[in-house]
Amino acid sequence: KFSFMTRIDNIYKGKDLTESKRFLSRLKSSGCHMIGIGIESSNAEIMKKEKKLIRESFVHTTVDEIFNAGIIPVGFFMIGFPHETEQSVLKTYEFAKSLNLIRYRFGIFYPYRGTHDNNIKLEWLEEEEKTFDKSNHEHQVVKCNMEDYKVEKYFKKFNQNVYLSNEYLERIETFVLKNPDMKATIENWC
Repeated sequence: KFSFMTRIDNIYKGKDLTESKRFLSRLKSSGCHMIGIGIESSNAEIMKKEKKLIRESFVHTTVDEIFNAGIIPVGFFMIGFPHETEQSVLKTYEFAKSLNLIRYRFGIFYPYRGTHDNNIKLEWLEEEEKTFDKSNHEHQVVKCNMEDYKVEKYFKKFNQNVYLSNEYLERIETFVLKNPDMKATIENWC
């Protein structure tokens, strides 16, 4: 068995889902049991600045196709982007819950020097807002429009609460009933 992470546009091939379905079927038959996709945020402005022009409808369709192929879909989300607000963080959480994901990964935004993310974020910040982590000068610490404790609070809340909803438990049950070969994999996570 194998798993991998990829960009959503490597799975979603357009409105005609024939190619996507054929690709996912080949992955499943070759032993793929999990695909992780970086969804990041449901905030269109943030995604545009990230140069990730992903529409919510693409995400829903792609996750559904991965789920229906009997492959475990994992979504990766980030909170705490520069200029992010509590409203946009909550919208991302609600969007994440609306997807047919089997695993969720919420992380706190942290750009690394020399990466595309870091360069984009530095453009967003005023000079006086740039601060460096005193313990590790390799990393840039970026402030967002929310206090650090709120970002941490949402991070913990999302990672705890998403797995406790009835919708999530019903989704797991549906997935295992359709894909009994995946039962042991899912049980190992619980």
